[in-house]
Amino acid sequence: MAFCPYCGKKVQQDENYCASCGESLPHDLLDRAPKRKIAKRLIFIPILVTSLCCCFLLALFAFYQYNEGKAKTLFSQAEEMALIGDYEQASQLLEESIQVKDNFPAAKTALQFFNKVSIIQDNFKQVEQFNQDNKYDQSLTLLKQTENVMRNYTGSLVDQLTTKTNDLRTDTMTQQIAYHLSNDPDMEDLKAIIWKVDGMEHDRAKQLAETARQNLSSITYQKATLLLKEKQFNQAISLIDDTLTYVDSSKQLESLKTTINKEKTVFETAQQERLEQAMSLVEEEKELNQNNALKEIDSTIDIQGEKVMIKGELKSVATIPIHSIKVAYSLYSEDEKKILSNEVFLIPDTLYPQEIGQFEFSHFDIEKQYLKDKLSLKIEEITWYLN
Repeated sequence: MAFCPYCGKKVQQDENYCASCGESLPHDLLDRAPKRKIAKRLIFIPILVTSLCCCFLLALFAFYQYNEGKAKTLFSQAEEMALIGDYEQASQLLEESIQVKDNFPAAKTALQFFNKVSIIQDNFKQVEQFNQDNKYDQSLTLLKQTENVMRNYTGSLVDQLTTKTNDLRTDTMTQQIAYHLSNDPDMEDLKAIIWKVDGMEHDRAKQLAETARQNLSSITYQKATLLLKEKQFNQAISLIDDTLTYVDSSKQLESLKTTINKEKTVFETAQQERLEQAMSLVEEEKELNQNNALKEIDSTIDIQGEKVMIKGELKSVATIPIHSIKVAYSLYSEDEKKILSNEVFLIPDTLYPQEIGQFEFSHFDIEKQYLKDKLSLKIEEITWYLN
């Protein structure tokens, strides 16, 4: 049987044209075999194979999507269990999610973190115990270690535990500050407390800061008052100014500072007056020691025949020792005529303040006519040296 190679209809072997499509038939009868029909059937094979592959891939994708959705659902449920504190149930859900979807890094990381949650919870309990025993530094160290455990993890549970860690730290620091305040801290301790508390947003911390400021102001007032009594004005003012950098305002300290400044002005004015008086006294003393250091107490003239004996006493009114005192004197006749002049040294050589020295000399060369007169002695000049 022959077929048209174009339309596939049956034709007679002796026909030259196809009665159906009108095409010219091949002369070789082998070319009139139904090859085209067979070729058309073969075309459907790759199409079928492609369709089956697509269906398989779609099914595989759907299966993957289903497993991923199920894994995510289990993961979400695990998060919910963890947030309410049921870590055992949360771990089981995470293990199931990993079984459903092996390539699930978030679930594996979360499961790894849940294994550390029990350690974190134990740390929280230990911190509370340390605080009860006033071991605040150990509490803060343990909280720092807890932070390090959570450092490489994220998520709602991590945020929740981080918040609790921060709350515990704030509570620990607050208790530590309250403990220090109850043990009579000095000024430096109070400054450190104020500096630390000012960075804390906590009602209790603010109350402690106010207490610390009041204590610091009170101690400063007492010390500054004592310095004022000791006339240490600059130190007192410096102490108050330093405290005012930690205390926003203090009417008591500001008033004391004003008082100190007034006292300082009065004291410095009086001190200046005293200094001027002292300088004046020094000048007077210098003048006295240099020009009026000696006072004449007594002088006598004793005539014994041809000998005339001169005697006298001088008192030191200087404020320092003087020495090598030389007295220049003159003798006068009854009619005020100068008979002679002489110089003599005082005995002892050195006179101390308020001491008395004597001078004495005998003259044998006075003319006889004057020996019967009433002679008089006049000290012309006294010289001395200062030690």
